[in-house]
Amino acid sequence: MYKEGIPLVVCDIETAGLTLEHDIIQIAAVVVSTKDWSEKESFEVKLKFDSAKAEATALKVNGYTAEAWKDAVTPLQGLGRLSKLFERHRSATRISARGNAYTVAIAAGYNGSFDSERIMHQSRKLSLFQAVDPRFLDVMQLAFWKQLGLDSYKLVKVAEHFQLSTEKAHDALADVRITIEVMKKLLS
Repeated sequence: MYKEGIPLVVCDIETAGLTLEHDIIQIAAVVVSTKDWSEKESFEVKLKFDSAKAEATALKVNGYTAEAWKDAVTPLQGLGRLSKLFERHRSATRISARGNAYTVAIAAGYNGSFDSERIMHQSRKLSLFQAVDPRFLDVMQLAFWKQLGLDSYKLVKVAEHFQLSTEKAHDALADVRITIEVMKKLLS
């Protein structure tokens, strides 16, 4: 992992389907200290999306209702908020292809590549820079490496293995908080 004590931005998104082209419909992030796991900052936002292009199954899993999404913001606004969060929590130096140093936030997620790919893809489409290392620390991979002997490594199954609450699973903010608790168990 990275240096102890740095901020770690744990992210989760919910989407209108499983392909890269499906819209992100909810974003949540919680910033924790890797020293004591204390929460420094959090946010959650629902995004406007084209329901005609959404998969009904995905919307059902994510608990979509018109009422719950009545205050949804545009993708630019939602991803813009995430961008500002990453900006505030830059902690790792990287070197560009031209040899210039720059800093990025370090992020984690459960099945982190799924979230990272979609955040970066939709941000590029909106010409929005995300100051984050796109290689999210993948908590699901940590669970695989621990060889827990489970038949499924979905977040809910791993959380239940550790006897953690999975109430409100598939809500982005709830999933972030479950991910943090799973991560703490895996790293202890």
